[in-house]
Amino acid sequence: MEKLRYASGGVERKVKTPIHKALPPQVFLHMLSFLRIGELLRMERVSKALHRVVQSKTLWEGIVRRPPKHGERRMYLPDTRASHHREVAFELLSLCQKQPAEVIDGKYLWASSTDHPSQSIENVVSANPKFWSSTGSEAAHSESCVISIVQPLTIVTSVSIKPYKASYQLGLPCYAPRSFRVSVGFTPEDFHWTSEPMVCVNEPRFQELKINPRVVHGGYVKLEFVGKHQIQRGDEKHYVAIERIRIMGIPVDGHESALNTSLVDFALSRGLNPGSLVGEKSVSSVAQNPKEARNEVLRALWQTSKRFNSRMRFERQLLKRIRGLIERGKYMTAGVLVVGCQLHNMSLRNTVASWVKERHKAADTKGQPGTESPVAYVIPFIKRNARLTHKESYFVGVIDCLHPNEGLITEYLEARIVRPSEELGDFYMQQKQYHKAGTMYQGSNVPDKVLDALIMMGDFSKVVNVATQLALLDKDIVTLVQRVTKMRCRDDAVYLANLLIEAGGVSRGTMKIVAENLGIANQNCPNWDPFDAIEDEACSVDLGPLSPV
Repeated sequence: MEKLRYASGGVERKVKTPIHKALPPQVFLHMLSFLRIGELLRMERVSKALHRVVQSKTLWEGIVRRPPKHGERRMYLPDTRASHHREVAFELLSLCQKQPAEVIDGKYLWASSTDHPSQSIENVVSANPKFWSSTGSEAAHSESCVISIVQPLTIVTSVSIKPYKASYQLGLPCYAPRSFRVSVGFTPEDFHWTSEPMVCVNEPRFQELKINPRVVHGGYVKLEFVGKHQIQRGDEKHYVAIERIRIMGIPVDGHESALNTSLVDFALSRGLNPGSLVGEKSVSSVAQNPKEARNEVLRALWQTSKRFNSRMRFERQLLKRIRGLIERGKYMTAGVLVVGCQLHNMSLRNTVASWVKERHKAADTKGQPGTESPVAYVIPFIKRNARLTHKESYFVGVIDCLHPNEGLITEYLEARIVRPSEELGDFYMQQKQYHKAGTMYQGSNVPDKVLDALIMMGDFSKVVNVATQLALLDKDIVTLVQRVTKMRCRDDAVYLANLLIEAGGVSRGTMKIVAENLGIANQNCPNWDPFDAIEDEACSVDLGPLSPV
């Protein structure tokens, strides 16, 4: 901005007016609110006038409430009640440096419906192979669940769900919701924030709804599952089934800072007294003064967060040390450390086993010599007769393939050291050890893949027995014969179709479709019978000794 002025002697001069004086204060502050915090700190060192402008409470309040722009690493708090916004802004900036941890404690669990007592909501908070399932309903029906977290004031950063794949059902259906939304609150009934719905794909993998960088805090998380993808065979109803729920967050540490004070004040403004908020004996019920109540809550939060942070520090240091050993190829030492520290968290143990598998695969790809075999990782578990997780059981399959005549897998299954799993069955299928693969699939109750293993073994009598036990529908019979054609050959498919006819229970219409798929239909003959045609074709086929592929 330029303005004409007259100096002494009548000489005309042009003098520039500073922009913070030329523009209205509200406009200039609005412009500054789009700068990053580091840029504002550099600006306030330019002059005393700009220093006063940058110190404005209005400016920092806008920064605290505004979402970060692209590439800016900080969190924001749109419903802040703080008076020292500058301090809150710096704390939100440092909050991004903290590593979120899994914060489910499972002391309070509730679900809108449960299909069977063994499929309760308690199953979703641990890394076991069980799951939670809703009752059957229409496709548009919604379900919900509420889960408590480790501390009544925890900043929730993300919520992930892993839909359940029903391996024990034919077709391996997955029961994911069509979408889900998350609510956070301080009690199981009152939720002060709700997210937008996130669309889910019908696949058995973690699907994450991110809340970060917004600061949303509370002690209870509600998940609402909107709509259902999958129909269950038999009752033709829609279900939602969840294998695992993971809630990541940062517990409020209880320090008397501007941000923590603002978060506690917001919680107290919801009409909660300190005792119901924290739920600890250390909170006095006589704290009637708001400031005194806030201090009581902060003291109690300090005690609870200290225990949680101590446990998290131990786990992080342990995992860092284990990761370092794995990166150097010292798998047995890593296994000794896991067993010696009694790492009971199945999720963390599966993570470590995945590291070993990935590291060894990378070492093989690069041709790095001198690293131990990955099977060395599970040797300390076997020596102590400790039961392995599904990921760890994979390495026992590797040992068994290295020493096929020792019967290790049978011994470990009987000793309940190894858990039968679909992953281990897939490994044996790749190694063409179909009998062991079938044992793994049967132990983990995966009938679809049991049939695959029997087909590859050429044991069609057992295929018929399993099909009879499963009470396959007509379309499943057609699909089964097609699978034999694809996995083995047409002659074997004809032989299986004939065995199914001899076993009975298969309709004439189904066998007509099977015959057409096998190319033995004769539509021109008025008295053509699919049963007789398949039987005649089976007699004309010279199968020879049935053997594994």
